[in-house]
Amino acid sequence: MSGYEFSMEDNNIIDKIIDSRRSIRSFKSEIPSEEHIREIIRAGMLAPYAALMIDPKSDFRRFFVIKKDNYARKEMANIMQNQVKRAYEAIKEKAEKNPQIAKKSESVLNTLKSRSEKGLPNFEDAPYFIVVAEAKGPMPVEQWSLGHCLENMWLKATALELGFQLISATEQMSNNDEFCNVLGIPAGKFGLNGCLIGYPQNIPPATPRPDPEKSTRWLE
Repeated sequence: MSGYEFSMEDNNIIDKIIDSRRSIRSFKSEIPSEEHIREIIRAGMLAPYAALMIDPKSDFRRFFVIKKDNYARKEMANIMQNQVKRAYEAIKEKAEKNPQIAKKSESVLNTLKSRSEKGLPNFEDAPYFIVVAEAKGPMPVEQWSLGHCLENMWLKATALELGFQLISATEQMSNNDEFCNVLGIPAGKFGLNGCLIGYPQNIPPATPRPDPEKSTRWLE
């Protein structure tokens, strides 16, 4: 006996949720209930964390929910766009000096250039933008914990039939004084990441993945 009391039906449901997870790129105007958002945040809080790196009794993980049309959302959009512009200029300068970097960075530069000019796609249209902050410790492992947290949130959002889009640019904002001031946290003390949540306008097909059997080696 494992100690768990899960049925095969439970097992099939979690498989279905994992298989149904998608990155959503467009959202309906309908606003999900705050109760659903609370359920998603609770799932994130239950994710693993680096207990050896921080005081587990402290406020090590924080969530910031920013609704559509909120002044803070517009301010964040401008701050993040400026950050993307700086990243674009830095990589562009390196690429101009090194042909190998230029070749490898072409698609990244194109994406950054577009976002530096037009802003982050869907950022101001999605009903909710959630920033998750994870306390930093002696070793830089906070993004691992944030990855666990956001995956929990993503799967819970999928189970609630809500769309989810990672905003990976949020990761670059942990040392940005302006951005952290909007959140009310000290810059540099937390790792950050974020996501957009709302009802999906459409659901894309599954992205093809390698056959797990061909990608697995059993060491005996």
